[in-house]
Amino acid sequence: MRRGKGGKYREVPLNATARRVLAGYLSGLSGEWLFPGKNGGHLTARAAQKALATRASKPPCR
Repeated sequence: MRRGKGGKYREVPLNATARRVLAGYLSGLSGEWLFPGKNGGHLTARAAQKALATRASKPPCR
């Protein structure tokens, strides 16, 4: 079990749809990283920030 900053227990509630999508994503992973980068390594903090900024600027999916 991993703990958050300061050794505090962290829990994130997920509804059934989020759990189903996450389970599908996890079953499709082939490497050791939860969020793989383009070169087979891990996704950097900066790359995640850029991806979120790009997605936030687009209209919502329907």
